[in-house]
Amino acid sequence: MSLKKNNKDDQAIRSALQSAERIALFSHIHPDGDAIGAQLGLAAVLRAMGKEVAIYNQTGQPGTFAFLPGMADLRHWGEDDFSADLRVALDCGNLERLGLSEAEWQADQRISIDHHMGHEPFSDLNYVDAEAPATCAILADFCRNWNFPVSADAATCFLTGLHTDTGSFRFEKTKAETFQTAAWLMEKGADLSAIRYHVFESTSQARFQLLNAMYQSSEFLSGGHIAIAEITYKQMLNLGVNDDEVHGLVGQLKEVQGVELSILLRELSSGAIKVSLRSKQYLDCNRLASEFNGGGHVRAAGCTLHSSLQEARQTLLAAAARHLKEDLSS
Repeated sequence: MSLKKNNKDDQAIRSALQSAERIALFSHIHPDGDAIGAQLGLAAVLRAMGKEVAIYNQTGQPGTFAFLPGMADLRHWGEDDFSADLRVALDCGNLERLGLSEAEWQADQRISIDHHMGHEPFSDLNYVDAEAPATCAILADFCRNWNFPVSADAATCFLTGLHTDTGSFRFEKTKAETFQTAAWLMEKGADLSAIRYHVFESTSQARFQLLNAMYQSSEFLSGGHIAIAEITYKQMLNLGVNDDEVHGLVGQLKEVQGVELSILLRELSSGAIKVSLRSKQYLDCNRLASEFNGGGHVRAAGCTLHSSLQEARQTLLAAAARHLKEDLSS
């Protein structure tokens, strides 16, 4: 094994998955569609291969994706005594995002499969393809190339991740191969209508009200090229919304004409400020977020600031304005 180095040795990963009998799958905290789709999809594939599989996420089940097959099996690491031959982290850029300590992540064999730019290797085998549109795309292509069994349930999970992480096939990394992967998953029985209804056409009243609150707090700066909004912890508490219902809101701001960068500041119960960044054409969100020990993708990234909401706003706006000029001129 090549310890903590990024590699593209997919055959080593294939061998590890085939050899292991008991496999534990993990995804990043506050999982999005790609993280949970990759986890549940791979679990279905491995179980069809006769493996014992346990799935874990340290922040629990995201309500938006409750319709996905296998969601009821998701638990917190430490809730059971499952002893795994192999641990696999999916769609996770670093160990902190996994929600486990270095000691908790220790195991005889560990694999990370991811597509985040700036991935910080934390496993024995780390397959990272920053050009892939989604981790689910990587896994679907693995399964197709390796002739692993992909059921309709697994295909639905993988297509959910592909659909959400490409912004319904709108984002830059969407290529001809992306549609080919989606078509193959449809051929395998992926339920596109269920994905459409539950993910894109089913908004709770509380989330709708939260979206309205975000719009009311929005401000357009730097000649209309930057849109910024904020959500307080009190607002979330009063509306009774959970973390996964905030996912995707920042993208609404980016749709305004003239906006290059949208910023959403969200106050957490701890007082820290979670920052979500989205850009349209040229600003590098990953580079901006990295300035604050965050990261992600070129057009979508995030970070956390330990300051007041007002201080975080001033800090982010100053950095964003600077990056806007730098990236426009580069």
